Amino acid sequence: EISNFCQEKRIPLYREPKISPLSLYSDNEFRQRYRMSKNAFEKMCSLFGKYLTFIDNRGNPTSPEMQLLIAFRFYATGDFQTVDGDLIGLSQPTISRIVSKVSEVIAAKSKEYIKFPSISECS
Repeated sequence: EISNFCQEKRIPLYREPKISPLSLYSDNEFRQRYRMSKNAFEKMCSLFGKYLTFIDNRGNPTSPEMQLLIAFRFYATGDFQTVDGDLIGLSQPTISRIVSKVSEVIAAKSKEYIKFPSISECS
């Protein structure tokens, strides 16, 4: 009887709609929070987003764009991961996995996009 009751009484899961900071913040507010312009962020999404898969947080996947925003916010502010997670409703371990994954992707692609000047170029 109890097992039938549990199967029949499924509680619907409520998920808050995710609002993109791109539409939420003005250009100046976005720059203050992420230390880059919206255009620069969109460029980063096109460069790195395809290498980021959705990270599943128990049925609540985090998009590649949101992963980049989370990592860039962490890089820009140096906040504790718990604080960053509290701001967007994710746990500290999830924030840690996201920052780690984004950092790995950027590091793997760094030779394609970062070039230090040679000695002859410095003279």
